[in-house]
Amino acid sequence: MLWTYLKGASAQQRIAFISSDVGKAANTISSLSIPKPSGTIDGDLLIAVIRGGGNTGTTTITPDQSGWTTQVSDTSSGFPNPWYVYSRNANSDPSNYSFVRSASNGTFDGVICLFRGGSNSVNTVGSFNNTSGTTLTAPSITPSANGLFVAAYLWNGTPIINTAPSLTALDTSLNNDGTNGTTVVYGDPAVSGVASGNQVLTISGSGDWAAVQISLE
Repeated sequence: MLWTYLKGASAQQRIAFISSDVGKAANTISSLSIPKPSGTIDGDLLIAVIRGGGNTGTTTITPDQSGWTTQVSDTSSGFPNPWYVYSRNANSDPSNYSFVRSASNGTFDGVICLFRGGSNSVNTVGSFNNTSGTTLTAPSITPSANGLFVAAYLWNGTPIINTAPSLTALDTSLNNDGTNGTTVVYGDPAVSGVASGNQVLTISGSGDWAAVQISLE
């Protein structure tokens, strides 16, 4: 979906979601491969949400390719950690991106979302919320530029969403993992200086979870 707004005397396209792709590796695999989202061109902004499934101990996740920037992460012990939100601008990118974890324990999966427009950059990164229960809350953020809110949710347990946040679903295709966990991404237009509000998602069955909002411009 694309959004176009007036800016000054001319129309300028804000950053918008274009496409996405996902990847998943078995519990004993240390490397995760995710295809480049369809339609990617140089300069586009890519946001990767990666979960390492470290059920015991601390596990780190590292991109194989240079150019990724860590926007937020949690490497503390326990599922759904570790998890990372990365960003990069496409530049003669390969057909697949690889991520490597330091220990193989639990489901290793992730989603990469492709965005285009505006300055193709990250504006504001919110604090992550990491706890347990049936109510997943991504804390509110206030962007300093017009653009797009993105909220990412990860949890351990059955992938049944009772109520979705008040945002548009961007990628919920990893919402099918059974008891191994779930990753979903939502987004909507952002207005400079206007808070997004806490974005709440509720699930069927209590589990450990993590959630965060970022804004793009």
